[in-house]
Amino acid sequence: MQHKVFITCIIVFLILPSVQLFSQVYYNKMEIPEVEATDSLNFAIDKIEIAGNDKTRDYILLRELHFTTGDTASIRTLFLAQKRLLNLFLFNRVTFDLIGDDSRVILLITVAERWYLFPLPILYLNERSWDKISYGGKLLYYNFRGRNILLNLTLAFGYNPEMKLSYRDPWFGGSLKLMTNVSVFHKKVRSNNLDFDHVDDERSGIDWLIGRRFGHYLSTYISLGYTQLSHPELTLSPTGTDKYSVVALHARFDNRDLHEYPHEGMDLHLWGLRVQYREPITYHRYGGEWQQYIPVGTYSTIALRTKANLGQGTIPLYDHMFLGFGNRIRGEFHDKYEGENLLMGSIEFRFPIKKITYFDITELAPPGFESYYQNLKFGISAGIFYDIGAVWYQNEPLQQRHRHDGFGFGLHFHVPYVELIRFEMAFDRELNYQFIAETGLAF
Repeated sequence: MQHKVFITCIIVFLILPSVQLFSQVYYNKMEIPEVEATDSLNFAIDKIEIAGNDKTRDYILLRELHFTTGDTASIRTLFLAQKRLLNLFLFNRVTFDLIGDDSRVILLITVAERWYLFPLPILYLNERSWDKISYGGKLLYYNFRGRNILLNLTLAFGYNPEMKLSYRDPWFGGSLKLMTNVSVFHKKVRSNNLDFDHVDDERSGIDWLIGRRFGHYLSTYISLGYTQLSHPELTLSPTGTDKYSVVALHARFDNRDLHEYPHEGMDLHLWGLRVQYREPITYHRYGGEWQQYIPVGTYSTIALRTKANLGQGTIPLYDHMFLGFGNRIRGEFHDKYEGENLLMGSIEFRFPIKKITYFDITELAPPGFESYYQNLKFGISAGIFYDIGAVWYQNEPLQQRHRHDGFGFGLHFHVPYVELIRFEMAFDRELNYQFIAETGLAF
């Protein structure tokens, strides 16, 4: 990922003088600013046409809309629908053109498709350490068969070597609105446990998710998995090999307007799982995550998050909770804490500095691939944040000493394909500071 960030930054800053600002919704070629996106102005949709989707099937776009031919849609609904199409992560840009008069209009949806096949080299610093390098290759095939299917083949060596093949289809079965994800893997994983950080366990298994959407925002699904994990210092079985199955139930409501950088909406995910070993051992985990995005004016946002992951029963060492690995507190970003339960919370105020603009670099494109080098985005936002979290064991009460927190500010760069690059300065309670560079939103 680092090489993609570096190359993208160089290209973006070289072409900055040539970028232009575009609207996303037009009425007879007149721009409609998003600030005017209200429910008071409505249009009767006489026909819907789609252009630019050389690979993507029409129905992949049409099924994401809240309206169809013959319906009436407000300007606000049209802006939300335009963002839903961006949430597919298949297009660099999506524009809506309303053509007609006040009584009936034709809606022309124009998309700029992303490049879909990514053979990527892997060179990754695990835990940001030069002593923990993973290397290899990954082949990502987005939008397989034009149906928004993702294929992923990964071969990694070095620290945490891995072989993985996965298939994801977020919507199949037409009106049944089914979803699935299948993954087969074999890997070695360096233990995160603070007393066993020299240990590599070896695990193989398969995971399968199957579920259903209800409308556009609510989904429920069940995930099933089987894993064989070997290491005598970490396993519950006296043989040194744990063989266990996992059954998990999930419910999720997600009506965020733009997933890569939400301005309004909510994402609520609740789940519970049961782990069963071949020996008469079981344990449970349950929890959830709630993210809320509250608009402040037209473009600024207050973002809130709470997260919980709680265990019940005999939790193996390899399923402990940590701060300092996947879950981090900005301000204590590199500090590591271990337990069986986890709680986290965050608040962040985000505001724009430079609105997202679009640019073309077709002169860099190989012949025949010019369309994938058009309508590339760039923008700058900023954020002021506060994070808090705790991990603790089941046999102890949650206390003040378990609390860890930090605060700070940062710049967010909106760039093509990588989506977002964050550069942040964070402080702990003693005002010790640290610099953080990451891709993607913190939440």
